[in-house]
Amino acid sequence: MRSELGVCALLLLGSLTSAQAPADLVAKLGSSDHRTRHGALQKLRSDKTPETLALLRGALPSYSYHGQNLGLSLVERFPRELCEPVMRSFLQGKPSFLRLGASVWLY
Repeated sequence: MRSELGVCALLLLGSLTSAQAPADLVAKLGSSDHRTRHGALQKLRSDKTPETLALLRGALPSYSYHGQNLGLSLVERFPRELCEPVMRSFLQGKPSFLRLGASVWLY
């Protein structure tokens, strides 16, 4: 019994250390390195948690065009009831690319 618990604990610990926190992945989405951005995008595609959406909402305005573009594509994948308020918030922001992307999506 103890050995089974030990194996389970090791598997759980391994999965926790190999998984990256959403905050780290969203930060990598803003990287100037395209490989880092793409890797973060691939991992974030399956993450539909409200925490990740809130992180994207806060971070995208400070990113370059490339990070904003990838981030918008992620925001669009969330359910409409979660996505729409975020898109509306981008209408009020400074980056014109986010305003344009949100306008097109809302249209």
